[in-house]
Parts: sequence; structure tokens; C-alpha cells
Amino acid sequence: MTAGAIRPGPVELHDGSVVVPAHLAGAVRRILVRDLAQHVRANGGAPTQDVRQLFYALARAEHQHDQAAEGFATETTPAAPPIVEISTDDAAALLECSAQHVRRLCRSRRLMARRVGQRAWLIDPASLDAYRHRRTQ
Repeated sequence: MTAGAIRPGPVELHDGSVVVPAHLAGAVRRILVRDLAQHVRANGGAPTQDVRQLFYALARAEHQHDQAAEGFATETTPAAPPIVEISTDDAAALLECSAQHVRRLCRSRRLMARRVGQRAWLIDPASLDAYRHRRTQ
């Protein structure tokens, strides 16, 4: 997109659904994770499968947008959806702990994760779910 170009905003469809443009997907995902973490703290439970799928779709849209902004080709569709990993900050919000504690869990291999950079980790969502459920039992 060229400098000064107007980016499209969300579009509401006739059935009440909302189409979130890729450039907004990351911000929407972060807000939802924060609010979901507050809800889980207050009421317990875990996100439904539908909510998890929404998070994954938003993360994929954010990833594709970021790649397009960096000049990578995005016309090809992968055979399988990419594995969506969770940042240490998002995991910390869901676990109700500090990002530093999440990094310790990653280093000790109590969470399946891969290191990106010096302090950042990307965490496997299934591993995070398993850890959360073990903690609550």
C-alpha cells in the first residue's frame, strides 16, 4: 500500500458478521486475548473451540499482512494452515502471570515453544492449553 493511501475499515455484513481487514487483525486479536484473560480470571473456564479458531484466523491474517508488508509473495495458498503460535505476552495474559515466568517455562521445556530473537518465544497453543489444564486440576 502506498504512503497516504486509505486503508479499508471493518465491514459489517447483512447477517451481522464483521469482516476484519488484515491490517487490523493483530490489534483485534490482542484486545480479544486481553479481554478473554480477564473473563477467564473472573469466571474460570477456557475459550471455546470457536473462539480459538477466531484467534487462529486473526493470527493468520496478521501474519499474511506482515509478510506482504515485508515484500513476501502471498498469492500462493499453503496446503495446510500454518501453525499459529502464541507470544509470551499473550500466554502470560492467559496464564495470569508475567511474561518472564512464561519465558522460564519455555526454557525449562514445560511449554513447547521456539525461541525467536534473544527474549521472544513462540508457544505451541496445544502445549499452553495442556499446561493450563494441568495447573487447574
